[in-house]
Amino acid sequence: MKKLSKILAVSIVFVFMAAGLAMADIIYYPDTTNDWPGYETLVGDEYGTPKISGMTLTIEEGYLQSISIDMVGRQVYDSLYINANMGLCENYEAWDYYVKDVSRADTGANFYSVADAYTYVYDEVHRPGHPVQITEGLTLLDTGLESAIWSITNPGGEGTFDDVGVLTYSFDDTFVFLGEKYVVGYTPWCANDVIITTPEPMTMLLLGFGLLGLGLARRKS
Repeated sequence: MKKLSKILAVSIVFVFMAAGLAMADIIYYPDTTNDWPGYETLVGDEYGTPKISGMTLTIEEGYLQSISIDMVGRQVYDSLYINANMGLCENYEAWDYYVKDVSRADTGANFYSVADAYTYVYDEVHRPGHPVQITEGLTLLDTGLESAIWSITNPGGEGTFDDVGVLTYSFDDTFVFLGEKYVVGYTPWCANDVIITTPEPMTMLLLGFGLLGLGLARRKS
């Protein structure tokens, strides 16, 4: 019985450590988004360019280090939305930070804090009624965002938007702290393809306890 108790205690500690490492690691989310919640449009995902395949978040000790978005045919202007901690409000659109990039070059990205009351700009052509930018309710920040770099891995034809690449936003190491429940969203000006994701850090913990329970049940049998 004592041996089993020790195994259980060590296993629980290991699960908590694994969950902690998962929260402070590189997390990839494939693009499964058709529309942001609450915004159903008349066309499907990847309607024209760009074509987003996924988003990678790098987090260290709770602080957001970078966001990388894999896509074909990047379009500007880009909009990146960050809800650092949903808390109990369950409103994913309670954005804390916003990045607007107005250039395909490595300059032109502006980093803002977002007020409780802000105003969207909506697309009128490609995905009517879908938010593509924030205008009013922004405060420009002179720190927090280090760079927004578009790295092309496979160039398309000249004058086309067929470049395959990665758009990487790099943040100051200890500026954007993410809570247990956060949301990151990205959309180009045309909203042809969008991605929004709500990571659930507790998933790893629950999975660990589930595996632990199966192991104990098998041992007992």
